[in-house]
Amino acid sequence: MTRERQETDSATFTHEDPVADQALDWFVNLRNEAPSARASQAFADWLAEDSRHADEFLRLEDMWGAPGFRDAVLAAAPAQSGVFGLRSASRAAGRSAWPRMARAGVAAAAVFMLALGIWQGPHLWRIWHSDFYTVAGEQANLTLPDGSTMILNTASAVAIDFADGRREIRLLEGEAWFGVIPDTSRPFRVTGQYGTVTVTGTKFSLRLGADHDTVVLEEGRVEVAGSGAVAPPVTLEPEQMIFLGPSGLSQVQAADSASALAWRQGRILFDETPLSTVVDELQRYRSGTVMMMNSAVAGMAVSGNYRLDDVETAMRILAETAGLSLTRIPGGIIILR
Repeated sequence: MTRERQETDSATFTHEDPVADQALDWFVNLRNEAPSARASQAFADWLAEDSRHADEFLRLEDMWGAPGFRDAVLAAAPAQSGVFGLRSASRAAGRSAWPRMARAGVAAAAVFMLALGIWQGPHLWRIWHSDFYTVAGEQANLTLPDGSTMILNTASAVAIDFADGRREIRLLEGEAWFGVIPDTSRPFRVTGQYGTVTVTGTKFSLRLGADHDTVVLEEGRVEVAGSGAVAPPVTLEPEQMIFLGPSGLSQVQAADSASALAWRQGRILFDETPLSTVVDELQRYRSGTVMMMNSAVAGMAVSGNYRLDDVETAMRILAETAGLSLTRIPGGIIILR
């Protein structure tokens, strides 16, 4: 949805979409003071009226926690710097009294963030529904109830179900590697956007992408089935990979698991990879947005082995290699042009 800022005074800022405007009202009002029981019930009723209500409210919540959002608010309503500067980004830190002008600041900043795509979508629902998650640049090594190992990569979230003998995991966001303890009586299942991986004991990874999921098998065997597909499942052997999409499964391909899973050792490898793809991959490991403004070099082939704990240096090296200027602006935003 394209949104445009409407010119009006701060006290009567309205949005062309009534639902977005209502969400903005609730967003500001709930931070203005602790809600009464009556206000809380009214908010719950409003959420229950239409699924879009929760979606719009969570978009604002999501943006509020995104790097650069409060910088944008201050740029839109500089008179509120004293208010916003005192408030923690965490809801647990309490609420500050926001003057009415704050509403216009939040609204204008929301439009600004939407226009630039500075936050990565309404992922808050997935975080709330997860049992474990990581933020950008973070990884987590976890032992599951059956003794299996799970490593979450950057910005990932999973929900697990090990009740009543089940071994089931839903990858809600990002990427995860699994080292599964053998148990033929209890298959281990991991479900993504477009299908399910079933194993009894093996080592593999599943990554969710914008339009497909990727399974890479390191050891053992796995059975991969598309969601609702009429085609039979596909069995992978070690050093093989497969893509799952809306139309089903791809052909099985050879994989280099050491390279594909180098992130477990804190590295990321590229071999003759388009620059735009390299930038997108590195961006996953930092909280700010990287904007490529020079399409002429987007397809330039890049090879390299970079440290994931120093993505900023990798960005600088890439810019120098491609002859690009690198500009940093508040909120962790990098512009390459």
